Amino acid sequence: MARRQRITDLFFIKRRPRWNVPQEWEMPLTQEELTALIAANDFVVEADIVTFLEQKPQKTAAGAVVTVDSFRTVRDDLAFMHTNDFIGEYFRNAQAAMHFQNLYYRYSWFFGIFAVLTTLATVMTLSASTAPENSAERVAPAIFAAIMGAATTFVSTRMRSIQPQRKWYAARRRTEALRSHYFLFLIHARPYRGTDYQRRFRLYQTAAQVQTIGRTSASSTEEVLAAQGMDDHYSRSEHEDFETAFLKSIYIQRRYDRQIDWYENRVLEFEANSSFTSLVAAILLAVAAIIAAFSPFVNTTWVQILVAVLPTAAATIVSAQQIYGWDRQASLYEETISRLKDLRGKLKLDNPAVDDEREVADAVAACEDVFSAESDQWGQDVLQVSAADRRAALMDQLDDTLDRINLPDDIKSRIRLLAEGSDTQRRPQTTPVNPVEPPIT
Repeated sequence: MARRQRITDLFFIKRRPRWNVPQEWEMPLTQEELTALIAANDFVVEADIVTFLEQKPQKTAAGAVVTVDSFRTVRDDLAFMHTNDFIGEYFRNAQAAMHFQNLYYRYSWFFGIFAVLTTLATVMTLSASTAPENSAERVAPAIFAAIMGAATTFVSTRMRSIQPQRKWYAARRRTEALRSHYFLFLIHARPYRGTDYQRRFRLYQTAAQVQTIGRTSASSTEEVLAAQGMDDHYSRSEHEDFETAFLKSIYIQRRYDRQIDWYENRVLEFEANSSFTSLVAAILLAVAAIIAAFSPFVNTTWVQILVAVLPTAAATIVSAQQIYGWDRQASLYEETISRLKDLRGKLKLDNPAVDDEREVADAVAACEDVFSAESDQWGQDVLQVSAADRRAALMDQLDDTLDRINLPDDIKSRIRLLAEGSDTQRRPQTTPVNPVEPPIT
């Protein structure tokens, strides 16, 4: 059940950038630490089998009591996936996603803060224009304006060169694709049917293909599935009935129910932050309007500064909507929740006309199609455009922000020139082409 939102869920507390988020993932030193990490990330471990048997004791067709050792196929699959070759790829991509997400937020925060300070420094410089030429009152604001302008240019240039948003989206999509294939492989759903060799070879192919997402093309998880081939027949897997019952139970618990709960919590969080930023921006603009109305009667430097800075601060607050994408993500998550709930009967009910193992595999494949459709929406507009288009989009965003700021046109032009100054030294890049897909044997 989605919980109520608290003040700690506001973006400047919960989603503020951190200083030290490493890019590289380090393999735990012991198997126990790795197993704990796997369980903490909502994957399946052998302890889940123990819990399942404690809650729902099972017997074989011959009437023997089922133990953990009886789950031979499930345990073999878990042992194969919980190695550096697969689960290590997942954690490396997840760590990269967290690193570049934090870096994108950090640069965005710096850009907004420096934009406000640049406006403040510019207004202070203009206010001190009547002071003596070499006086501290005139020199200090000029130095401050130069430093803030340089800082804004540096942050803008670094964002365009490193492209943390693009790398974050790509790493996140690779992470979610690997998570999806983890459960498809475990439950022997398409395309992971056949002998152990065929299934494992196909999983290795998938892990390699997933790494192309966001790098050499705008690959999606759908393309990854297509690359693996979907013509496999429905041969019965080696799962025993009690293994199928366990896999269905753990999938509902660890994947389906928990993911819906995650989506619902994010929707509440995003809606709260969207409303908060709109309210704060409206208050700042209202205060600026009131101060501007009384400025003819109180003609001081600080009044002029507030009239210029408050709209800039409001625009920076509103830009958080675009940085974090609350409205778009909330809408996407609500649609995903609706599609998942449409599959609730298919996943949680037993159809007596269909073999249990095949029914569970089909239901899981249908759910993973929904999860893949959601993750493939991440950064489509960012990953599918050329570098020149991304630069133009950034400059359009800056223009929109400047249009909301009550500053003279010459100051707006100066800010824009600072932001685009390094572009003349950048070489044009072409749109990447689709890579040649690896051969499938």
